[in-house]
Amino acid sequence: MKRGDSILVVGGRGYIGRRLIDWWKARYRVVSLDIGWNPPISQAGVEDWTGDMRDVGSEDLSGFVGVVCLASTAMPDHDRRLRFYDAYVANLEGALNLVRCCKESGVRRMVFASTTSVLGYVARREPVDESSIPEPDERYGEVKLMIESILRREACGYFNPVILRQGTVFGWSPKMRFDLVVNAMCKTAYQEGKVFVYGSGDRVRPLVYIGDVCQAYEIALHRAPRLSGEVFHLAYGNYTIAEIASIVSKVSGSPVVQVGESSDRRSYCADTSKASNLLYTPVVSVEDGAREVLQNLREGRIKDPESVTLYNSKLLVDLLGKEVQDA
Repeated sequence: MKRGDSILVVGGRGYIGRRLIDWWKARYRVVSLDIGWNPPISQAGVEDWTGDMRDVGSEDLSGFVGVVCLASTAMPDHDRRLRFYDAYVANLEGALNLVRCCKESGVRRMVFASTTSVLGYVARREPVDESSIPEPDERYGEVKLMIESILRREACGYFNPVILRQGTVFGWSPKMRFDLVVNAMCKTAYQEGKVFVYGSGDRVRPLVYIGDVCQAYEIALHRAPRLSGEVFHLAYGNYTIAEIASIVSKVSGSPVVQVGESSDRRSYCADTSKASNLLYTPVVSVEDGAREVLQNLREGRIKDPESVTLYNSKLLVDLLGKEVQDA
């Protein structure tokens, strides 16, 4: 890859996509493809396409040297509100179509955004690496794992996918999300002067800063021919929910308050040594990322932190015009 090359970012209007495009727009021709649930991108040097990745044709990818697939509708089963929407099929069909189009149009490089949640519930605290057998306990993770398997099977001399299982992302983005654990705790610390922990706080999450994610995507695209079909865990470290709350409390000056129970049983530790050796080592701490989010909140860069556009599940309910319901 070289300066001025064309890269398609599928899901470019989302939380990671907006930050990634800001990162790349001065060096590459960046095109965003997004289904249109988030506001359009109006920036010089960025082409913004509205469309479904299931409808992309091979001719649409002509001239691109790489594709980053961020697009995915995330609806954890512990939420139990959005099961009526068959997004899992859409995620799978869209990814399959992108693979077909890349191979037919000669786009060699692809980076796929997977998730460490494919690891499922891991009772022990010891980190598990990419060679372990994933056991996702949610359909979202199951579909991510299915796409991983397809990409690894389709990898060949002229198609080089790289799979990044990123931890829970934190940090500021032009398209913010407040349904991610660090960001959510920062928001309540800012709004209510409290950092809430639901349940015992002993569940574990791998965490990674959004800027580090962007850096890893760029390196993965550059090295795709050498890393074809490889899977990487991407995280700064593994933290319990209680540890995360303690960090946000320290940074914000707000006390930790334990309330109720949590229906989210996910708990897993990711071993990131493979990424550190072959790809990238995240460098931004949870403390620094939390400071960034709090600073942007205090500066008023988000006018309405309760807007449904800042919470994926709420946004889907609003867009689909359906009642919240249990399956």
